[in-house]
Amino acid sequence: MKKTLDLNNTLVEYDYINATVISKDVNNLEYIIIDKGENDGIKVDYPVVLKEGLIGKVISTSLYTSTVRLLTANNSNDKISVKIKSGDEYIYGLLNGYSNNKYKIEGISYNKNIELSSIVTTTGLGELFPAGIVIGKVTGISTDQFDLSYIIEVEPLVDFNDFNYVTILKRDVSWLYLLQFCHFY
Repeated sequence: MKKTLDLNNTLVEYDYINATVISKDVNNLEYIIIDKGENDGIKVDYPVVLKEGLIGKVISTSLYTSTVRLLTANNSNDKISVKIKSGDEYIYGLLNGYSNNKYKIEGISYNKNIELSSIVTTTGLGELFPAGIVIGKVTGISTDQFDLSYIIEVEPLVDFNDFNYVTILKRDVSWLYLLQFCHFY
């Protein structure tokens, strides 16, 4: 049915599990440990959010706790597909790094018109993060070393120094089982 309607992942397909932060890496802002784990149905790669937006993903679990790698961590393997709403257009790129309290987005064509203060959200591509989770707002635009594409600076809307509670998005796959038994003509 989703394929027929051409829908991306939506937050409706997720159950929400609230958790308390029990440990923070305050010096590097790379990891937190939360008080929910395998006994609560938490699995590796589940997205973790605050009301202001995406903060990271679960990278390991134990029975009663989970470790979350924050988007502020220095990990070159974590590239997130994002889109920037600029006027009536969406412009797609990859979130690729964090430094000086800003995210960096690469892969934006030089011929695109991007406005400062545009909101950046996840695309839902790659099946890891659902579409529409806020990342931040555009605060700077520059070109790469060859003047071929833009490098976009994005200020997170999340204050990574000031949170004690998080929400884990637990994938609800019950709708997939329902689709196996339904036939659409």
